[in-house]
Amino acid sequence: MINTQKAKPLFSYNFYACPLCIIFFLLNIYVLLHEGDDVHFSFISVIGGFFLAPLLLSSGRFIALLCTPLLLSFSLFEAYTANKYDLITRPILRAIAGTNQHEAFSMLASYGVFPPLILLTFFIFITWLTYKAASLKLVLLGLSAIILSITLTEAWHKTNRQQPETQRYNISERGHWLRYFFPGIMGDLIYMTTLYISSDNRPSLPHLEQNSSIVGKLPLKEKNVILIIGESAFSGHHSTYGYTLHNTTPYMKGLSDEGELCVVPTVHSGANMTRLAVPMLLSFYEPTEQQRLYNEKNLIELARDNGYQTSWISSQEGTGEYARPYGYLSEYSDFIVRQDYHASENHVDWHDESLLPIVEKRFSTPSPYNFFIIHLTGSHSRYEDDVTKEDIQALPKANAYDKSLHRTDRILHQIIDLADKHLKDYVLLYLSDHGEIVDGPVKGHSIQYGGKDQYKIPFYIKSDTNHYCQQAESMRNSRGQYSSIMTKFLLLEMLGYKVKEDTLKSYYNHDEVLHSDGVVYDYDHLPHR
Repeated sequence: MINTQKAKPLFSYNFYACPLCIIFFLLNIYVLLHEGDDVHFSFISVIGGFFLAPLLLSSGRFIALLCTPLLLSFSLFEAYTANKYDLITRPILRAIAGTNQHEAFSMLASYGVFPPLILLTFFIFITWLTYKAASLKLVLLGLSAIILSITLTEAWHKTNRQQPETQRYNISERGHWLRYFFPGIMGDLIYMTTLYISSDNRPSLPHLEQNSSIVGKLPLKEKNVILIIGESAFSGHHSTYGYTLHNTTPYMKGLSDEGELCVVPTVHSGANMTRLAVPMLLSFYEPTEQQRLYNEKNLIELARDNGYQTSWISSQEGTGEYARPYGYLSEYSDFIVRQDYHASENHVDWHDESLLPIVEKRFSTPSPYNFFIIHLTGSHSRYEDDVTKEDIQALPKANAYDKSLHRTDRILHQIIDLADKHLKDYVLLYLSDHGEIVDGPVKGHSIQYGGKDQYKIPFYIKSDTNHYCQQAESMRNSRGQYSSIMTKFLLLEMLGYKVKEDTLKSYYNHDEVLHSDGVVYDYDHLPHR
């Protein structure tokens, strides 16, 4: 008799599907163990998250191939992020989601060839495994869908009770609360998706309320105030701060040696990421007073109120969830050009050199009083992108980070030359948004247990007198630290505003910073393992 029964396949569906589910399970566990304190764990939400991979694999080959490799690659990326930054927090996810295309490719390239190669190999392997495993399994599909639906429904109902007005205004706020009640890879994926589709473009409407620290106007004010905001500059690698391995800041050091530049020592930023640090320089936004960014007049508005023409010139973007806080500030200026705003007609991109023609044009525009904000890309990772042939020739044995500092020194040289040529009477401040970890096994900023290097920044003041340098010295706290948060009070004096003495004294006995996990810490008690 001829046996007409079909032979069983050598490997069953489970042979391929089980490894995929196990990989997702293990990656999700790892991510859950590294979620920050900004999530809420419950039994049903944790269990529910594990059924996403089975749901996709049992949905048929088309859906499985479309989604599963991307999900697992994202999961691997999440695990890598958890390993690098120690904690996966809301600010970290905002930073990743808000990274522009150039920064994303630069940062990926900065990890070397192996991580991207591993990710690509992993993606190909998972795609092949998914092709073998994917099949329409109605029972598993139904079971996974029910469990996930229960989990998401519970998270949705809990979310509805949290700041409903804010959630209606901003979809990313809804994503944040869904992640809060549904932690893990799926919650992070939901939140980052809402960040991506949300422009978060809060309109820059005039504020009526003025901060209570301002008590009047001064009889004198500076004609031209220039604030240059650097990026990821660690003062410990500036020659002006005693770094001797390479002459990373020859121009600024030369000015300092000649007595034409004040180098403020022992300075740290108010935060370890750009979106948190920059608003602290130009508004009353502070670690414990974050609502002031949107509730009170910022320094650009106050400058305009006191007769200043204001200009914001930036090689960074100002839209999207990550960049929006300082993009929002920029739009109070009379003149704005950013990498994503009036860029093409002004030939501006992420290269800091592209700003120089605009800087010269604005410096030569006649106006009795001017307030210029110049926001640089500086030494943002990947450092090799921030280096030119001139820097390589000047520091042939230096690493890419030191060369990027040399490049910023040249940019400052050119800006100061333009100010000398067109403005003559001016005060110039340069400080970085935050520092950078460059000497340890883990490099970068926004790192949970990264310590103080990601806060330590250079601060230079160029003025005809030593007055503002002395003022900065008087603003040190009881531990001898100058926080960049105090810079707004220096700027207010330059812009002709009088500030209460009691306000300045109130900073003397504390030194708070806003860390990348969204938590306010004392600077001397940053989180550590």
